[in-house]
Amino acid sequence: MDSREKSRLFQRVKSLSVENFFNYLNGQQTQAYGLGITHMEQAMSCHQRISRPMIEQVLKKAEQIRIEWDGIEEVTIESAAIGQYRTPEEMMLNMSPTEAAIYKLESDSYVEIGGKTFYVKPVELGETV
Repeated sequence: MDSREKSRLFQRVKSLSVENFFNYLNGQQTQAYGLGITHMEQAMSCHQRISRPMIEQVLKKAEQIRIEWDGIEEVTIESAAIGQYRTPEEMMLNMSPTEAAIYKLESDSYVEIGGKTFYVKPVELGETV
């Protein structure tokens, strides 16, 4: 999307009523969720040991979790706000976003946690603190 298209979209969104603005946002949220499901399906399809029936089972389970566990019938801005996005790396390493940010540090840095600022320095193996 070039700058003219962005400007036109911005002007269109600015002209929406509150209700239409949230309808627009909910549509965008639904599209993003659908794209995420597509990425998940495509990723599973790339693995030679994951069969089509297994992919369908995973997708059905994801829908069941969304509806029954999280109570999200329709993907909206409000429903998306209940969960915190975690990257695949955070999930695989079972890390919070803060832990993952610290884990990825390659040089000295300041990290803010709960309103306090901490100085963090990665330590090389064998180095004493």
